[in-house]
Amino acid sequence: MNDSNAPWLVKKPELQAVERAYLFLFYWVFTIITTVGYGDFTGGTTIEYLITIAIEFIGIIVFAGLA
Repeated sequence: MNDSNAPWLVKKPELQAVERAYLFLFYWVFTIITTVGYGDFTGGTTIEYLITIAIEFIGIIVFAGLA
């Protein structure tokens, strides 16, 4: 599908499963909140998303403890 007006969920058919979409949304939120950027390097599998979320959460806890 090359329609530039199509929503992102249509462009990424692998995210049409509800669980996968929620996981991707949590990944997106954690990435934005931790300000590590978005789009340069992204996961592609469920385990990659979970590992990234865990690392970012650990980073939040560590830096909150330093403050």
